Amino acid sequence: MGTAIKIIREDKEFCNLYISKITKNDCQTFFRKVYERKKLKENSLIKVKQALSSVFVSREEEINPTLGIGFKDYYKHEVDKQVKKDMILRDDQLKIVLNRAKKKTKDKRFITVVYLTLFLCLRRGEVHGLKVSDIKWDENKINIDRTVVQLKEGQIIQNWTKNGETRVVPLFNEIKGILKEYMQYREEKGYVKEYDEKGVETSFLFANRTGKLPHLETFSKRFKGIIDELNNEGLLDIQPTFHSLRGSGISYYVMNQHVSLPIVQKFAGHSDIKTTMKYYVKMEDKDVIELSKREIDRDFL
Repeated sequence: MGTAIKIIREDKEFCNLYISKITKNDCQTFFRKVYERKKLKENSLIKVKQALSSVFVSREEEINPTLGIGFKDYYKHEVDKQVKKDMILRDDQLKIVLNRAKKKTKDKRFITVVYLTLFLCLRRGEVHGLKVSDIKWDENKINIDRTVVQLKEGQIIQNWTKNGETRVVPLFNEIKGILKEYMQYREEKGYVKEYDEKGVETSFLFANRTGKLPHLETFSKRFKGIIDELNNEGLLDIQPTFHSLRGSGISYYVMNQHVSLPIVQKFAGHSDIKTTMKYYVKMEDKDVIELSKREIDRDFL
């Protein structure tokens, strides 16, 4: 983060603006200048954005003008995006990964994180940002109100998601059962709990026993170990990342459960339905062949 802050401070004109007066347009102009001057890779430019965003968070500004700013116009991603799509797990591949994950560890926390990421189509930072109070058991929903950003010096908790909005995801009966088992596990292991003034538990759902949030790479590395193992055994021929679970869940709902695309887009948190379809829904020949089992309306024959 030190380098990112240094880059921000180099722009004297931008730094001389009153923080409460900085607009989204100001930020966009600043990022464009940084990109053109420094020729930063996308990850580096994102770190600059995160550093600038943290300034507004730390000063408790009501409006964060960095929200919703992306760098699609700066970089050409088609190859990288296709690679991401190719890493989506379908059917037997997904079953193999989930079965190995369950056999590989008895850690209820890790398994629960895997299932929520997959079947609720969550981003990694959103999973880490979940609190017990976000689970609305009686309403069959979970509120996605924040995300955790990992920086070199530590973590920033932002009260919004990637596209600057909050959303709800469905609390399926199966996920409800998995969560209840996990809550019992936390109870048995003596996890530290936090409560608000109304007595509602507000602990981070996947914090460790002392209440500390794990590093954002913690679950990703464990998942990678499982994938590497399956590849070495010849049971898997692709290298999905932890984020691939989110894409696999999106594809599962559209292709296997036939949930309408707008609904999947909404609970996946995509601002553009084209993103959902183009980069996260993996269709195969068998999906087309499956249509042969359906009947054509005989009124047309």
